[in-house]
Amino acid sequence: MFGTVPCAFRIVAGDTYSYEAEKCKDVENTEEEREIAIRKYKPLTEEEYGEGYGGLQTPAMPTTRLEVEKSSTGVSSWPKLLQKPLLKVPLTSKHDLKGFACGVRSAIVKIDGEWFRLKGCGNNDIGFPIRVNKFNKEIRGCMFPDTAARELHMSNTVAKILKPVGFLGANEPLGWYAYEAFPQTLYLEKKGDPPKWTECKGEKYLLPKVVRCCGLFKINGDRRLDCHVLNGLELLLPRICDGMDMKEVLAAFPTDRMGLKESAPQPTGDLISYSFEITWHMSMFDKFPKAGQGDSSPLNALAGASKLRELLKERAPSFPSKSILPSGKGDEELWIAYDKCTPKNVELMHTKNPIGASDDAYPKTPDPAWAKLWTKCQKVLEEHYSKAPNATTAAALLPYIYYRFGYECGTIQRAMTDNGVSWGTYEDPLGYHCNAHANNLVLLAEDAKNHNGTFLAPLDLDMSFTQDNFIFSHYVMDGKKIKKAAKKDDGKWSTYLKQEVTGFLKTLSGDMGGSTGVTNVSPLPKNMLPLKIALRDVMAKAFWTAYSKEKPEIEVDPKLRAPAYALLKMALIMTSKCIA
Repeated sequence: MFGTVPCAFRIVAGDTYSYEAEKCKDVENTEEEREIAIRKYKPLTEEEYGEGYGGLQTPAMPTTRLEVEKSSTGVSSWPKLLQKPLLKVPLTSKHDLKGFACGVRSAIVKIDGEWFRLKGCGNNDIGFPIRVNKFNKEIRGCMFPDTAARELHMSNTVAKILKPVGFLGANEPLGWYAYEAFPQTLYLEKKGDPPKWTECKGEKYLLPKVVRCCGLFKINGDRRLDCHVLNGLELLLPRICDGMDMKEVLAAFPTDRMGLKESAPQPTGDLISYSFEITWHMSMFDKFPKAGQGDSSPLNALAGASKLRELLKERAPSFPSKSILPSGKGDEELWIAYDKCTPKNVELMHTKNPIGASDDAYPKTPDPAWAKLWTKCQKVLEEHYSKAPNATTAAALLPYIYYRFGYECGTIQRAMTDNGVSWGTYEDPLGYHCNAHANNLVLLAEDAKNHNGTFLAPLDLDMSFTQDNFIFSHYVMDGKKIKKAAKKDDGKWSTYLKQEVTGFLKTLSGDMGGSTGVTNVSPLPKNMLPLKIALRDVMAKAFWTAYSKEKPEIEVDPKLRAPAYALLKMALIMTSKCIA
């Protein structure tokens, strides 16, 4: 349920602070504070900061700042190994602690039976390089004083919001490191054809006035919903449903579903993006997204969860040693969508379709070291499926899992919307941002406590903010510039929240362009795409049911938790080499 790619840490110079909620508060949303926030959208200048700082961009968000009173009083209660700043370093170098990489700039460690996340502990194992682009340059691999404080404080805020509805947050805030600046010469520049970010050596830099930070959290889970869990489950579909005629799945869709007559139902992401999003937003013009409001009729074309449960025939999947296909050799042509696609931009390579064994996105089989755990999970599933014909509980686990995932995501989003919190959705000179997406939830550890039988928990709240401290109601975009508005626009908050919910829904639906944080890559034999689409339908419909505060079609079933987690562990094994 946690990391699988090893990494190493070394103790380095710096300061350590503990998060104390009573010593962290939002400043008042005044004109003076709004102007302070707006200035952060401009790159630093050498006139103000000195040589080397010119053009350096630090994070900016449409919110007033947090006022933090620094304190180290709580640090002594942490595990001793975490009480001094830790930085990711190469495994082959001298190090003080080992853990697992869980993101380019983050890692997790297990100490005394508990897991902790370090967010901002180095860009992979190369410290804090400067990434250079056409417009500015930025330091990568770290957090900063304001983003570290925001992640810690909003993690605490959102956890309080979710507790009454039986949910946990993914991260329990502990504190942060403020690293002492050290000399570096590494830069990241786009090179090659197609161009991609490449490490380059250049002029030495220190830049101590821009403090690099790392947030520390005790965690309840680590594997991301999209790239680890959903992609892993979908790579298992050929084995879970081995022997089933995929044409049977078509009966789960309403008869008027576009493409159904050709046995190629319209992908869920397309239906959400081209039908639902437009219809719902038009019906919600100038309105706050209250539960159950607006025209959601395009969702009537989604496959039904209960129908799919009746139709689906599952079996305990065998360990894949050569291919994701039970009788495959690892050289099969695989598809992520119906249409052929040959992208030229490296950042869109995940949309190439179909893909072959020579492509980077082609699914790798798991390391044989996982076979023992796989066999254990397989036995749990075999027992579940053997009892199913005589039990009242439906045998099929996939519709149950996907429905509960969708319902939980909708419940989380609704709780944040109703409590005046945005995950981080807004427009600024760099474009549109939406931090509400499928990779910003983790799968809870199976032994996590104090929840209502839930699977998921939200994280990555360093871009989140509250309605009370939202500043863009007072400003307008003029091309690439932010200008003060003639009068306050109270509708802008509602507009961004509506974009947030549909943005989140698109990533769950498998929309390939919904977010740069989600790739939705799980290549399959072309004949299995209707099953993948049906499951994404189930998740999308459940999301909207929960967001509309309606009762679930499929309730939490404690009897299904053990077999569900057995299947989920297999999914994580399928994506064990993936770093989010």
